Amino acid sequence: MDMKKVGKQIAKLRKEKQFTQMGVADKLGVTYQAISNWERGETMPDITKLPELAEVFDVSIDELLVNQKETAAAVKQLIEEKEGEPIDIPLEELKSVAPILTVDQVDLSVKTNTKTLQASDLSALAPFLSEAYLEELAEEFYHDSGLPDLVKLFPFLSNEYLSKLAEKEYTSNGIKALKSLVPFLSQESIAEIAKIEFTKNGLHEMSSLFPFLNKNCMEEISQQSYERDGLSSLRSAAPFLKRDFLQELAEDAIEKQGFSEIEPLLPFIDVDKLVKARR
Repeated sequence: MDMKKVGKQIAKLRKEKQFTQMGVADKLGVTYQAISNWERGETMPDITKLPELAEVFDVSIDELLVNQKETAAAVKQLIEEKEGEPIDIPLEELKSVAPILTVDQVDLSVKTNTKTLQASDLSALAPFLSEAYLEELAEEFYHDSGLPDLVKLFPFLSNEYLSKLAEKEYTSNGIKALKSLVPFLSQESIAEIAKIEFTKNGLHEMSSLFPFLNKNCMEEISQQSYERDGLSSLRSAAPFLKRDFLQELAEDAIEKQGFSEIEPLLPFIDVDKLVKARR
């Protein structure tokens, strides 16, 4: 549905009737800001308001929707359907009218189209589906096609589901497979995965996690990496660590191994301060 085109039509019909935005708002029981948003094409009237709006302007729903016939037919069908009944609307039409439907209406409409539902369809409908049903569908796509098909859904999935998804993907495909998912995970989930990965493989493949790890977790695994593998193991982590923290590790490394040990991290530490401390 072309919201800009419909908005322009609403404004045109209102002006032809010599109605103010406030006057139309009063007739429909909405705010005048809602009418303004409709006319600018920023939002659409709820589907239950379309028949009322058409009546106010004394036009058909077809005319209100600028004779977008397939869309108008789908809207009429939705208006006539009884609450809770499956709504058989082709996916392309559903994607067009979804912005003016309730979550329940979109869920029910998608349920009649699951056999032909593609990842691109689900991505387009994600903002209008209930979280629970979206996650149910996402799980099916994940089992059939893997994580790549779900990337566009991440902003609409719950933290709890994303955490479970990350755990499964990490177990199956390792840390590199999480690159696209990490920005959408909670701090707790990222920290948990980071600690498991560090225990198994050290910091070698963890660079994609560093920008998203909290300070405490970052310093905890870096401290352990230093103690286990030396200061050079922190080369990739250094840009994400506090200078004071690195300085303390560098002082300890010089004490135990000499100046050669700090060479890989020279850009991130205060060498003059270290030299003065050794005098």
